[in-house]
Amino acid sequence: MVSIQFVRQGIVLLAVWLAACLALLVSPAPASAQDEPVTIDLNEYDDSGSSGTATLSPEDEGTRVEISLGGDAITGDHPIHIHTGTCDNFDPNPTFPLTTVILSEVNDRGLSETTVEDVSLVELTAADWVILVHKSSEELDVYLVCGEIERTVKEIPVSGVGASLPGASGRVTVPLILIGFAMACAVVATRSLRLYVLRPRG
Repeated sequence: MVSIQFVRQGIVLLAVWLAACLALLVSPAPASAQDEPVTIDLNEYDDSGSSGTATLSPEDEGTRVEISLGGDAITGDHPIHIHTGTCDNFDPNPTFPLTTVILSEVNDRGLSETTVEDVSLVELTAADWVILVHKSSEELDVYLVCGEIERTVKEIPVSGVGASLPGASGRVTVPLILIGFAMACAVVATRSLRLYVLRPRG
């Protein structure tokens, strides 16, 4: 007959095992390599005579985008957007608008600073995105420069209940993965308890 003492010891072991599994589920993911700013070149498009750089930095849950544009003296507003795709093949419909660049006729330099709150830097570096500067609001199909946001995320971090997978099409929650992991832990813990309780006593 199994003694109450052995049953209690088995329950303690089960509780420890389940607590360890729970800790794995809710523990934060390690810091992403994309905590550092990323600088990309904005290359001349269709002989526009303009070029520049864009620096993307993580800011809270979003991304800070700082753009410096120069080239031929052009006056007026130049809308800037983030599009899906590459400079050779991008969706003409913008995904995220950035602050309009106003180029000065004197120094032909343009600056733009925007915090995009809808997308993280990890997401932007996990799929194909480009930054496009348009000639004007009236000529959105004419582009001055294009810069590809390079893919730098090789593995997508997953952490905690309700974690998500970033990608070009948005976030995909992964509760099923976590539920499956929890069920596996429960099965292993239950079997371990049974073996412990029913093991032969010397």
